[in-house]
Amino acid sequence: MTQIETNQALNIDPVLRFPEVLALTGARSRQTIYNWVERGTFPKPIKIGPSAIGWLKSECDLWKQQLLGAREVRT
Repeated sequence: MTQIETNQALNIDPVLRFPEVLALTGARSRQTIYNWVERGTFPKPIKIGPSAIGWLKSECDLWKQQLLGAREVRT
């Protein structure tokens, strides 16, 4: 069983770090993500340590679904 399957079976929402968020969004920089958060168009990060943040995978997935849904409406 993979880590993702294990997390899903245990109902755990994984926390994504910057490299994973950049890959998921296609953003080219951290600043782009911060700009989106500031504008309210991307989920806010959560603090996971004294100097570490991450994003809940479920919130990032929802953001992506909404983005794709908006794209389908425009076509």
